[in-house]
Amino acid sequence: MNTYATVASGLRPLRLLWTRRLGEVVWVIPDFERKLLKVISDETPFTGLIFTAPDWIWPGSGAEPMDPAFAESYRMFVARLLRHLPVSVDCTVVTHKGAADAMRNWLEAHSGGRASRVVAVEDTLRFTVWASDILVFAEEDGAPVVLSPCEFPRSGDALLAGRIAGALGLRNVRSDLFFQGGNLIACRRGLLVGADDITALANVRPRESRASIAGRYAQTLGYPASTTDLGVEGQDFGERRRAHETRPDWTRRHYPGNPENSMQPVYHIDLCVTVLGGARLAVGDVKLAGKYVDVAPVDTVIAEGLDAVADQLSGAGYDITRVPLAFLPIERPDMRQVTTFAAPSLNVVADFGSRTVFVPMAADLAPFEGLSELDAVHLALWRDAGFAPVPVDGLAPVFRRLGGPRCLVKAVPDTFQWCTNESETNSNRQDQRLA
Repeated sequence: MNTYATVASGLRPLRLLWTRRLGEVVWVIPDFERKLLKVISDETPFTGLIFTAPDWIWPGSGAEPMDPAFAESYRMFVARLLRHLPVSVDCTVVTHKGAADAMRNWLEAHSGGRASRVVAVEDTLRFTVWASDILVFAEEDGAPVVLSPCEFPRSGDALLAGRIAGALGLRNVRSDLFFQGGNLIACRRGLLVGADDITALANVRPRESRASIAGRYAQTLGYPASTTDLGVEGQDFGERRRAHETRPDWTRRHYPGNPENSMQPVYHIDLCVTVLGGARLAVGDVKLAGKYVDVAPVDTVIAEGLDAVADQLSGAGYDITRVPLAFLPIERPDMRQVTTFAAPSLNVVADFGSRTVFVPMAADLAPFEGLSELDAVHLALWRDAGFAPVPVDGLAPVFRRLGGPRCLVKAVPDTFQWCTNESETNSNRQDQRLA
């Protein structure tokens, strides 16, 4: 529950927001006082990459790995990006102070001569690898800023956003909206906002209509005439567990991560929609995936939900290409549970400057025949869009944690100029420490 109050501060009225989950007081500029701000399009070429990697990711840090297979998969993914992207794309890695030396040594071995830096934070700060959720880049009156939501479910990550902004010399603008980076997709045509984020704000503003709240997102995020509240009305995709069809005493987990009464077939829209360029979007198709791989049972509710998403985007003026999207099982024998989740085939990292795209391979995630053919369709999709696709395998541990490539990295758009002076780019040993 959030409590809002209007108070006076000098000549500017500010709204005080107490976030119980973060345990902090934040001053939020009201809508009528906010400067012109716009979320930067995913089609903007890269100038850098940001990774948030806790100490347990890095060998030699002294930290005990929480998940050794995940840590190895993560390092392989970062190394692949650095190997294939132009050397002009620099690299920033946020880690704990205790792992800074190990991280720096790893970067020297894998950065390929590109400018890189380590941002070291206190060892007591607990944060995750999901960099794209908390880091949203925008321009405010032409100046680059980090845009943060008013509240975020992972408190360590929420604190990290401000630390990263400070280390990189950027202003951290706290919005009065709920959002996560995986639920925002920006392109030249417009902005897509996952419906569940808009619902979250509607729940704390019960007297305001949903249309009015959606309008807040459109105005605040800089796409007043082209923001889509993306979801399926009248359908509940809230997470639930049901008895397994063939295994006694087992359960099947449906719609993992989704809140109660969710309107989204997948908990983040970047797992089922991706930007191909301009007004062209790719949207996953469960039924089409069934032509390549037999993964029973096919959830007809999700299939119909993705069809409805595609229709909604088409009605909003987008050129839609349907591509196969398989929902694969993740087995947890210790919990006697099977989780059905979308393969991250559309959760790509695409650089519209170098025209390089990193495409996760579904065949590496589960032992089903036909997944290789499905992967070939996705690689051909990007070639037809004028990209050089780089297949990314080894992501099974990331998939088991319900993530994909786009979730693990935040691309810094080339409109940002924070890493262009000689003192910042001259050495791989740059180390900015935060107390």
